[in-house]
Amino acid sequence: MNTFLKNFTIASEWRYAISLFKKLYLLLIIYSLMRVWFYIANNDIANNYYFKSDNGVFPLFLNGLHTDVVVIFFINAPIVLLHLLPFSIRDNRIYIGLTNILFCIINLPFLFISIVDIYFFSFSLERSSAAVISFSKDFFPMFFTYLNTYWLAAVLLLLIVALLYYYSVKAVYRISGNSTPVTQGIIFVVAGAVWTFSVSEMWRLPNTNFHPVATNSPYTVVKSAFSDAVFFNNIPLRKKTFFAPRDLKKQFNPDRYYFQKGRSPQKMNVFLIVLESFSKQYVGVQPDGISYSPFLDSLGKHSLQFTNAFANARHSNEGIPSIISSLPSLMKESIILSQYKNNRVPGLGTMLKKQGYSSAFFHGGINGVYGFDFFTQKAGFDHYYGKNEYADSKDFDGAWGIWDDKFFQYSADVINTMKTPFVASLFSVSSHHPFHIPEYFTDYPPVLNHHPPMAKCIYYSDYSLKLFFDKIKMMPWYSNTLFVITADHSANTNDHSPFYNTRLGAYRIPLLFYIPDRRLTGVSTKVVQQIDILPSIIDYLNFNEKFRSFGKSVFDTSGQRYTYQLFNNVYQIADSAYMLTFDGKQIVSLFNHRTDSLLRTNLNKSILSPEVIRHQNQLLNNLKAVVQTYNYSMNHDALIE
Repeated sequence: MNTFLKNFTIASEWRYAISLFKKLYLLLIIYSLMRVWFYIANNDIANNYYFKSDNGVFPLFLNGLHTDVVVIFFINAPIVLLHLLPFSIRDNRIYIGLTNILFCIINLPFLFISIVDIYFFSFSLERSSAAVISFSKDFFPMFFTYLNTYWLAAVLLLLIVALLYYYSVKAVYRISGNSTPVTQGIIFVVAGAVWTFSVSEMWRLPNTNFHPVATNSPYTVVKSAFSDAVFFNNIPLRKKTFFAPRDLKKQFNPDRYYFQKGRSPQKMNVFLIVLESFSKQYVGVQPDGISYSPFLDSLGKHSLQFTNAFANARHSNEGIPSIISSLPSLMKESIILSQYKNNRVPGLGTMLKKQGYSSAFFHGGINGVYGFDFFTQKAGFDHYYGKNEYADSKDFDGAWGIWDDKFFQYSADVINTMKTPFVASLFSVSSHHPFHIPEYFTDYPPVLNHHPPMAKCIYYSDYSLKLFFDKIKMMPWYSNTLFVITADHSANTNDHSPFYNTRLGAYRIPLLFYIPDRRLTGVSTKVVQQIDILPSIIDYLNFNEKFRSFGKSVFDTSGQRYTYQLFNNVYQIADSAYMLTFDGKQIVSLFNHRTDSLLRTNLNKSILSPEVIRHQNQLLNNLKAVVQTYNYSMNHDALIE
């Protein structure tokens, strides 16, 4: 026994384990440094969304260290195996070289995502998920554009990879002497136990309400790849039984019927304009007197404007279903990418087709991106016009699609050939990260150079919209058209505007209804959301149509009005006074956003008055009913009766 212990402790027995440990320890240092970088770059924003720890920042970093260790062992399982298999081939130079190269290859994408998230968190407000895996052929054009924009991050990534390889070579522990199969086998078993523990920890660690500083991007990608059914796309939404079926519709009834017998249907054209990332933050006169969207601001004066309008999600492929199909995004991915993508959906194109409308959807982006062409067809739009149909690659922006001014003019020409009445939707692309505008566009106030980089993009897209209206107002169908203008989602920049960096403020978007003869004007402060757009159009046109919708018409004056979102796997609901968040089991927070616009005081931690308790229960019951109805409808393909 003594001889065995003596042999077991000599360096030759542990040289492979020591070499492995040095490599993984270097990764741990790199991830820890990136956490510090992430914290410095995004802490102000993160603490508005993920409630500040009562114990300070130290527990966040401690939990982050735990997550790093778990993830490093998990994703480096092949490296652990190659180092500790009890075979003599491990001393072969070719074997060692290939192992070192594989070590770099395995860790490269996760390091890349981690660096990207440092920049991107302020826009997505969440760590990356396995949705990055779902990008298709469009990845590389955007990838090289982003490399050009964030060249410093690209250089850093290359330096890190070079450091990993150099350190891997230096970490080879060259000691003469043979290891015994028994002791190497024991080391291998122990390493296997450690990896098994890391796997169990991956599933034990929470994936809800997790502060972004306390996690890392490899963790969120790997965890969501399995738990969100990216690889195993057959995990249904969990059945909810908050209410008995007979009581459910008392809390929330999705059935809609707005037809008024005494009023004739209006066969007006319907034109939806969806502006990429047009946050409410960027619309209207800014504090220093500058307007990023002067044309939209001027149009708003002759429109019905809603100053408390909200998006239902943070991503384009969730915003479009909300707008054209009245579907909130209450699951971890867009319906377009989910297992429910083949479900029947309500659609503005489908509903108006019954009234004899022609239809088309215009988006200057790369065809197939985010599945827009697929979904708009399901929503009843007969024709889709994208980058391929535009067919002039010289106007491609190098990342997302055709420059807005060019594609808007093209869209106007195509729309002018459509049979009336028509329903059309135009979705812009240029007001988007990485904040590029055409070199030929110089007609913007020089002061914008000192504003957030998004400002010039907004100004350019607004200018493109002005050119579009200048053209279409000369067309015969223009005067008989209902225009609805909104955004697909909001966008945040690192200017740390507190009001727009809260869990609620980050969803604020513009929404206006415009008819050239100005029969719809005014300013409304009622709470409205993207899923209200479809029922509002059907209501205004007074079509004899029964349908299901999670939203309600903006012209409907009955009952309470709410907005719904799912953020970081926590549901939230807001009315004109309060916002409540709910993790599916219990209330997480309650804020009076009317008096506490920065959401600093969580009332859920206080003693509440009977009136506030009543209001809280009303919000909670409605949210539970919406979630229960949503999950049932998705699982049973019951979005359409």
